Amino acid sequence: MSENNLRTVMTPLPITLTRNDCLDKVADIFNQHKIHHLPVVDEAGQLSGMLSKTDFDRLQHGATLFRIPDREAYNKTLFQITRVADVMTKDVVALSPFDTIGKAYTIFKKNIFRAIPLQEKGKLVGIVTPLDLLDYFMQKEAKKND
Repeated sequence: MSENNLRTVMTPLPITLTRNDCLDKVADIFNQHKIHHLPVVDEAGQLSGMLSKTDFDRLQHGATLFRIPDREAYNKTLFQITRVADVMTKDVVALSPFDTIGKAYTIFKKNIFRAIPLQEKGKLVGIVTPLDLLDYFMQKEAKKND
C-alpha cells in the first residue's frame, strides 16, 4: 500500500444518510458530532449525494428569515417533513481510496468541494477533506525535520 494514496488519510466508514432521512435526523447528527459533511447512500451503500453543514445551516437560517413568532417550532416541523433527497447535492465527485493525494488536492484546488467521498467497487468506503491532506503534509514535514 502506497503512503501516497487516499486510503492513508481518509476517514473510513463515515456517518451517512439515506435519501429518505428527514432533516431532523441531520440536525441531530450535526449537533452530536464534529463533522461537516454527510454522504448520502442508497440501500446498497452506493453514493447518491452529499449534504454539508454549511448547506444545512443555510437551509435552517433561510427557513427562519421571515418573522415567524415561534421559529424553533417552525424549523422543527419543517425538518420533520423535508427529506435529504430534496436538499442534497446530487452531482458529487468521488474518488477511489487508491487514488493519489495529489489527485484529491487538484480537485480541491479547482472546485468548491470541501469533501470528497471515496468509493470502492461502487460502495462508499470513506471520505477525505482538505484538513486530512493538511494533517498528512504536516506529519510528513515533522518527520522530515526529526
